[in-house]
Amino acid sequence: MSKDLGCSESEFIQNFTALRQSRTGLTLSEKSDGSCILLEGNSCRVHRAKPNQCSNFPSKWRFPGWRQICEATPQRTDSTKFE
Repeated sequence: MSKDLGCSESEFIQNFTALRQSRTGLTLSEKSDGSCILLEGNSCRVHRAKPNQCSNFPSKWRFPGWRQICEATPQRTDSTKFE
């Protein structure tokens, strides 16, 4: 992800991550409205390198309330249709 953003790993960690509440690792930071720090409008800034939880959107995000968690617009990378 740092490469896609044009920064070093340490800059990425400092500017785009936060310590998990459990203090067992890092997570992507959130904007003040709770959206992902890498979400720009309805597009991901690191689409090609995004983590699995994001790559699985929306196909594995079909549970009640998923739209309240993430409103990103999926982008086609092949001929797959999104429903």
